[in-house]
Amino acid sequence: MKILEVADFFRGKSYRVQIPDDVDFKREDKILIQKDKDLVVTRTLAGARTLKNLIPDKNISFVQSIDPDEFSEFLSLQDGEMDRVLEARKLAEKYQVPMFFFASKIGWKKSNTVFFFTSDNPVDFRNLLQEMIQKFPGRLQLERVTVRDRARITDQAWSYTHLGYAPFLHVNHDKVPITVLKEQGIAINNNQKIYDVTGRPKQSYLFEADQYRECRKYMPRLRQSVKLKDGRNGVVVGLDILNFFTKVVLENETIETVSVADLEFSGKKPLPDIPPFHFDLQLDLEPNGID
Repeated sequence: MKILEVADFFRGKSYRVQIPDDVDFKREDKILIQKDKDLVVTRTLAGARTLKNLIPDKNISFVQSIDPDEFSEFLSLQDGEMDRVLEARKLAEKYQVPMFFFASKIGWKKSNTVFFFTSDNPVDFRNLLQEMIQKFPGRLQLERVTVRDRARITDQAWSYTHLGYAPFLHVNHDKVPITVLKEQGIAINNNQKIYDVTGRPKQSYLFEADQYRECRKYMPRLRQSVKLKDGRNGVVVGLDILNFFTKVVLENETIETVSVADLEFSGKKPLPDIPPFHFDLQLDLEPNGID
């Protein structure tokens, strides 16, 4: 079985897809995959691999390779992105829906139009969607993402429109030590998702290693005994490292999510006023997220 690891041009997310035995690709080739109902344009992260126990992702299938002319046509569909985003923002304001639109992508052969947005809470956008369906081509998707996903999507837009995939041409080829995964609280045993097609931990885990390492200084250890503000005792069983939250099992065996600021434990350090590496991404973007 030949497995290829690819990255979604819109979202930056990587997938494993099985390809026919009689075709092969090198790094940065463009291919079209089917993901659930959607046709997704992707770039290859490495050549195909045949490794034991390496399995493709579910609901992902290979469709075709994409030649340079087809890819140029696909990129040209993205023109006018900011106009679409601004129109969506006006409609959201009209219907008083608290959604912050920041990107809009046109799918393969105009099969769909995707709008990405952030919001503090889930929102009911059915009335908004009905009007947007009349204004934009193809099947319409409104996709709520996290702040971290927004940064990744914006970075993808920057890379393919102006920098010639610069963020991906300078790949860090350092070995990813297991300690990096442990510092980020990532499960290692029987977790196939942490490995790329070469069977090694994914390089992406190095991107935030410094952030996790810095924030970890202020956190208790797993299984460490702690005391809550109200005097109850417990043991730490989970960590939200970047946001300074913990999961604590109390003496009555209930589990609560507790801020590190509300805990007392051995070796505790005063928290910084602003969490390290905290970024406010709620900014209006100029066309294509640059300039």
